[in-house]
Amino acid sequence: MTINKLPIPFLKKVMASGDAAGLVKNFISLSVVQGLNYILPLITVPYITRVLGVANFGTVNIAAAIMTYFSIFTDYGFNLSATRDISINREDHEKVSLIFSSVLAIKAVLSLIGFIVLAAVVFSIEVLRVDFSVYLISYGIVFGNVLFPIWYFQGIEKMKYITYLNIICRGIITVLIFILVKNRGHINIYVGLNSISSLAIGLISLGLVLSRFKVRLRKPDMTSIKTQVVEGWYVFVSSLSIVAYTSSTTILLGFIVSKDAAGYYSGADKIRVAVQGLITPLFQTVYPYVNKLAKESAAKVISFIRKELVIFSTIGIFGSLLILLKADFLVNIFAGKDYHKSVDVLKVLAFAPLLVLIGNIVTVQGMLSLGFKKEYSRIYMITSVVGIVTMVLFIYLLGVMGAAYSVLLIEVLVVALTLFYLKKRGVSLLK
Repeated sequence: MTINKLPIPFLKKVMASGDAAGLVKNFISLSVVQGLNYILPLITVPYITRVLGVANFGTVNIAAAIMTYFSIFTDYGFNLSATRDISINREDHEKVSLIFSSVLAIKAVLSLIGFIVLAAVVFSIEVLRVDFSVYLISYGIVFGNVLFPIWYFQGIEKMKYITYLNIICRGIITVLIFILVKNRGHINIYVGLNSISSLAIGLISLGLVLSRFKVRLRKPDMTSIKTQVVEGWYVFVSSLSIVAYTSSTTILLGFIVSKDAAGYYSGADKIRVAVQGLITPLFQTVYPYVNKLAKESAAKVISFIRKELVIFSTIGIFGSLLILLKADFLVNIFAGKDYHKSVDVLKVLAFAPLLVLIGNIVTVQGMLSLGFKKEYSRIYMITSVVGIVTMVLFIYLLGVMGAAYSVLLIEVLVVALTLFYLKKRGVSLLK
């Protein structure tokens, strides 16, 4: 089957299904939300990199990387497991209310534990204690994520409600950054505005769920809480493993090399993440749909994923080549002349979005929808251990460039291990 002939029948088949309209609407809504998450920062990055300087920009991104750990800790895999549960039980309002209340209660407790741990770590380590206010203020992002029930909106496949909210809140914060952040001493103002944005979106969206939909807060019983903890465990472990070899890059550069090194890496990585973020809505939109296919038959899931791989890998290749060829231009525009060391880093990272795209399709859509939760978790545990060791070694030997090489190597390992595991179970995603 050729690439030329594949997309049209594939799209016709999807559009012929009763879920087509919902998929398109949710894809557009998620694209807007994710676009704002990545594009608006790109609007401010050229300004912030110059105003804060390389070292402060490195500090901000070290803080952001640490917050990612705590966000994963508080998410506890619910962005996938709770999305699935809400999707399956969406017609049972009492059941949905119980799931919603249980997940929210667990996330609230985890967020408080996380803040205590963060404060203890920051005041115990000299390198972090110097900028303690940056880290503590940044934790507002974690609290905001806890309050933001994106998993509920994904589960009921109605993302338009939070699209407008994101546009308004993030748009206002973007304007305020240009107005209020004027020099290197305003680093706390910058991270504070980001935290306020996250908290505002979380609080308003939570209020929307409770007022607009038939969801009521219930006192969750231990059985319901235990069920959610068990359901989210494998996704949580794998998500934590993913963060271990992704967000750790900036942190390790700050500790092993310098804040400047973390700044140079972040200058390139921001561009890579922005491009990568453009494909995230695809996965979030299709995931509930793939789970529905899995209830019908594994063969339908495999067929769907094979076609996805051909289409979106082709798109990913063009995107990666564009980053590679325009690395100089992109870094100069978005980071500035002071970030000249970021150019070579971006050239190496150019193919990371392609590998992440393929990896997400074969792992999240492939392994989880087909029921291989343990294998999914095991792959990322193995990858995180190998990734951290490789990353430390590469950074120690090659500095910033070593960080870029290690990221690429790890993404290749994820795809290879996933395909190997699936092949052993008799599932071949590569036709």
